[in-house]
Amino acid sequence: MLVACMLTACGGRPDMAEIVLCTGSKVAVHGSGSALTVGATSLTTRTYVVDDFDLVIELIPRIQRWNGNLGLYRPAGKGDTHTVLEEGQQFFSNEEDLYQWIAWARRWGGEMHYTSDGLLMRWQVRHRGADEIGPKRALNVDVVQLMLRGRKPQGLKGADDAAFTVTNANSGCVVGAAMHSTYVASDPAMISGRAYSGWALDVMRAHEITAGQVEDRIAHGRARTAANITTYSPPPGGDDWRKSFVVQVDQAGKVILVFY
Repeated sequence: MLVACMLTACGGRPDMAEIVLCTGSKVAVHGSGSALTVGATSLTTRTYVVDDFDLVIELIPRIQRWNGNLGLYRPAGKGDTHTVLEEGQQFFSNEEDLYQWIAWARRWGGEMHYTSDGLLMRWQVRHRGADEIGPKRALNVDVVQLMLRGRKPQGLKGADDAAFTVTNANSGCVVGAAMHSTYVASDPAMISGRAYSGWALDVMRAHEITAGQVEDRIAHGRARTAANITTYSPPPGGDDWRKSFVVQVDQAGKVILVFY
């Protein structure tokens, strides 16, 4: 009963979730190696077609914001198939934060494409190798609407509009912000002499992470630097997931991302 509650009834209210696709809409994206189609057959039911996946899955509305997302999600496994599915809106007060988030999302690997008005699709398909254990195949999909100062952005750099085919069910259906949100993204700020991006501050607020805890992670975390960005991961041995956040700092010492 507890597992069933966690997967279904214990989700949040669908009418409060920051959903991207409206009922009856469909988005197809032609990537460099595969094509993904995601459709909404109801407010929370999604179809996913990519490579050898053809799935219909009921997503769960989030109860609390997670890494900026208060949309829908579903980590699920059935037989030899594992899926991690996300849908939601991400909010930014300025373009610098928005492009930093895009660069971070790209580093997770797989295919990623977005439109000039901020509809972003990222997906990754994996099949188990001969010497690996676990499910035979896995699918990760993120459907995201980037929001800049409370609205869809216009003319984003690096966009690939030609890769997308968007089908709306009716004139009242607007893919990208099916559920309106009044969420206001934070502006960048200085705290105790260190600069923070607005998105990092919003994640800290949602997860009750203090600036002191961020400084402790920078001082004692495991550091790895790539492309002038230093990532501080939790030291080994922790057993409290709330303390397992990761901090990324740019070359100037600004905290640009805090995430789980």
